[in-house]
Amino acid sequence: MAQEGFLQKAGQSIQILAPQRTRMSNKAVLVWIHDIQAYKALPVGLQYLGSQLLREGYEVKILNFYMLPVVNDISDEYKEILKRECQDALIIGLSAMTNQAYRSLQVTKFVKELYPDITSVWGGIHASIFPEQTAENPYIDHVVVKEGEITFTELL
Repeated sequence: MAQEGFLQKAGQSIQILAPQRTRMSNKAVLVWIHDIQAYKALPVGLQYLGSQLLREGYEVKILNFYMLPVVNDISDEYKEILKRECQDALIIGLSAMTNQAYRSLQVTKFVKELYPDITSVWGGIHASIFPEQTAENPYIDHVVVKEGEITFTELL
């Protein structure tokens, strides 16, 4: 069973012991994907996370994307936004419910193929319910289970 605030990777709980590294920037990009045909809401969880990152001195960009429930590819407009915002980012974080997981994976894959050194982190309901399955994806570097404001900042 996953513990709150711990990371899951390949079915194992891991303690965060990160060496100091040279940062390209202090920018974190957070992404939330809405169903274009559904209820419109602000990404409150990412806003909490973003406010914690701001307190820690990071630049934060929250991308609030509206997509069809099933898409074959990310729109050119969203690709351009991701290219621009992730170009100098240290980390990209996605919060996903299970119905958003496929589209969130498309975003993660697009960004990691463009910028392989960017750290990708998944959180949200899907990652908390299916941490091992989520961690198996080669485009996802870390999975944060349950509340992630403190854990996410420890990854930076």
